[in-house]
Amino acid sequence: MDGTKAVFWLEKAAAQNNLNAMVNLGVIYDEGKVLPGDPVLAMKWFVLAGKRGDEPSKADAQRLQQSMKPEQVQQALKLVQEFGVTPPS
Repeated sequence: MDGTKAVFWLEKAAAQNNLNAMVNLGVIYDEGKVLPGDPVLAMKWFVLAGKRGDEPSKADAQRLQQSMKPEQVQQALKLVQEFGVTPPS
């Protein structure tokens, strides 16, 4: 299965609140090995996984936030909110 197809199925699973899918999407976008890296999308998925109790994802979101521009952070938090979750303050 190619990376695009894997992400398609992971996003479907994440839409059903699958924690593992959220974590894996965060890693995919953070590492940029399967698809080009995207810190905004990586932070989105890490925040969502963190809101579901995944402590390593919380740490990953904080790590990313420190290296992102403020507008990127705001964009990621907007995506979290669009997913239907209140972003962290």
